[in-house]
Amino acid sequence: MVNHSEYTRKPSGPSRILYLGMNGPFSLPPLAALLEHGFGPAAVLTPPPGGLGVAFRQVSVPEGPEQAGENLYRFAARRGIPVFEAGRLDDPRALALLEGLDYIIAACFPRLLPPGWLAAPRRGCLNLHPSLLPAYRGPYPVEDQLAAGETQTGITLHRMDAAADTGDIFLQESYAVPPDATVDSLTRLAAARGADLLVRYLSQPEKYPGRPQSGL
Repeated sequence: MVNHSEYTRKPSGPSRILYLGMNGPFSLPPLAALLEHGFGPAAVLTPPPGGLGVAFRQVSVPEGPEQAGENLYRFAARRGIPVFEAGRLDDPRALALLEGLDYIIAACFPRLLPPGWLAAPRRGCLNLHPSLLPAYRGPYPVEDQLAAGETQTGITLHRMDAAADTGDIFLQESYAVPPDATVDSLTRLAAARGADLLVRYLSQPEKYPGRPQSGL
């Protein structure tokens, strides 16, 4: 595991980040790493649970002590980060979140971003994907790798583009699949490794210009 304290350089001035994720084991560790290292996002955006017809709304999180198993909503809200649900990315209130962004960062966000979203951040849209791209693109990479009996896996930080998981790769790390891995445990391992990659990239983005994926 990489020691986050190694990364001390920050982009000049604070970065304005919109973080896209979901409640679940993959989205929370990268968000925690962003906050720990001074890259705290301006807002968190998630899809509505179950896609229940919510166009756009701010999520109200109950007050109370932090608990074990904290979910993404509570974790963000307790740190002063507003959390929104958007079923429609073309809703004017969702589009207002794009103003003045440096980055959009996604970790388990189940939607392709429209062209206007991809073009909005000054420094681009980043995605963490729990496989060694271009292998195992798509929405269920952890499940697919376990079903295929893979013994080696990895995490990829790449640029988001119009297709699913096809953008230029900034950073990638390979590691072994533990013999007793489950979907949950392997997802948590990928999230922890992905948090490291994200901090490394944001600390010195000029070092990682990106490379095209093979096998497109």
